Amino acid sequence: MKKTWTAMMAAVLLLGCAPGVQAAELETGSRYTDAGADIIIQEGAGGLWDEGVTFRLQMENGYIPFEKGSSLWVDEESGMKIRWECEDGILTFTVEETGDQAAQIRVSDLELFLSRNLPAGTYRLEVETSISENFYQTPLFGGEVLENVADEKKQGVDDFITLTIGTESPRLYTTEVRVPVGEQYILSGEKKQEIDTAAYVSDESYVMLPVRAVAVAIGLDNDRVMWDADSRTVTILYNQRIISMTEGEKSMSINGTKLATTSAVTIRDDRTFLGLRDLATALGVTDLSWDADTQTAYFNITREA
Repeated sequence: MKKTWTAMMAAVLLLGCAPGVQAAELETGSRYTDAGADIIIQEGAGGLWDEGVTFRLQMENGYIPFEKGSSLWVDEESGMKIRWECEDGILTFTVEETGDQAAQIRVSDLELFLSRNLPAGTYRLEVETSISENFYQTPLFGGEVLENVADEKKQGVDDFITLTIGTESPRLYTTEVRVPVGEQYILSGEKKQEIDTAAYVSDESYVMLPVRAVAVAIGLDNDRVMWDADSRTVTILYNQRIISMTEGEKSMSINGTKLATTSAVTIRDDRTFLGLRDLATALGVTDLSWDADTQTAYFNITREA
């Protein structure tokens, strides 16, 4: 039986042509969230996609995985047959039999996993194909060469969804933390946490704290503090925030918004350091103090004057 598709909002990809689609506005902090739009991928002419050609669909940077409830269909008139799967948050389909007519693939029932840690903003849908470079130089229709088929074999739809911050109250980290300058330990509540590089006072008189050690001491999981050696950047996933900071820059980014810092991000003994108040701002700590006599930084501790 022929499948009939009713007209509805859809993102259309025509071998390199990706008209925009009105972004669905979604809220962070939920699973199995309807993406609000279908995706249509249109073959430019019958037989252009060889057997074995694959397409991969994912949201930019892999931050937002597709759930396994999505569906994928090919119109029956084309005669094309495909195989598809959803693994690790990525939708993949492979051509098993080519068709005589140009095929149209529709991906529907798209559901997303929207972590509470995602920053608000718009997100791009990316579509990558395994079509060889030779395909793009193949003469078509009496010698015409098909151009502008893809940008480095990857296409997409900008602003496919728009995220807003969820209304659920975030988890607050209230562990009492003491960080003595010059000592290779941090006190996290009653627990003494050994560290390999001590906090220090910079030449500009800023109290510089080891980012990962303090974040873990406050209560974050170690794997929520990530290091990119190529860009020299630390990324922290904290509550509803994605915080990033790069060596040498006197700023940090929180949910895509750039904020100036009082001191530059510094690498010392292979560890990233940030000034006391800047790190407290990043981690949402408002109860902090510095004891000049004991050379100790305090987080989440109300101390008598």
